[in-house]
Amino acid sequence: MPSTRVRVLTTAEATDDDIASAARIWAEATARRDGLDTPAPWERQLAGIRARLAPPGAVLFLATGSHRPTGFGVAAPDAQRAELSYLAVDPRAWGQGTAAALLARVERWAVTLGAHELTLWVLDDNARAQGVYLRAGWTPTDERQHAQPSGRLERRLTRALHERPTPSRS
Repeated sequence: MPSTRVRVLTTAEATDDDIASAARIWAEATARRDGLDTPAPWERQLAGIRARLAPPGAVLFLATGSHRPTGFGVAAPDAQRAELSYLAVDPRAWGQGTAAALLARVERWAVTLGAHELTLWVLDDNARAQGVYLRAGWTPTDERQHAQPSGRLERRLTRALHERPTPSRS
C-alpha cells in the first residue's frame, strides 16, 4: 500500500492544477459511488470547489500517493467549529487509507484553529462514506436536508474535537 501525503493549501497556495485534480477526483468518485460508467466532465466541478474555497480561512487538503493526487478535502472555519464541505478519494485508491489520512489531517488543522467541532453533510444512501466517517469517530445527528441540485437526502455528522492529552508517566 503506497504511503499517503496530505498537503494543506490555502486559497492563495492552491494552483489551478491542484483544483483541477480535486475536480477530476470528485467526478470519478461520484460516478463510481452512483454506479455510472462514465463520469461527468470534471470541469463542471470547478465552480463548486472554488466556491467552497472562497470563504476566509478555507483550505484545500490534497492527498498524494504513488506520485499522483489520490484524494482531497475542502474545509473552512466557522466560529467555534469547522465544516468539511468536500471529501473524495480517487476510486483507484479506495481501501488504501487515503480517506482516513485526509480526515486525520483535517482534524489536526481544525484543532490548531481552536475549533471544538467538525461538521459535514453526507448523502444518506452513501454507505461507504458513512462507514469511513463512523470509523473515524464522527457521530450522526438528526439534522437532514436535501442536497442541491440532486434533491437526495443528506444527514449532518459531527466530530467533537479536543486537545489530545499527553500520556502521563507513572
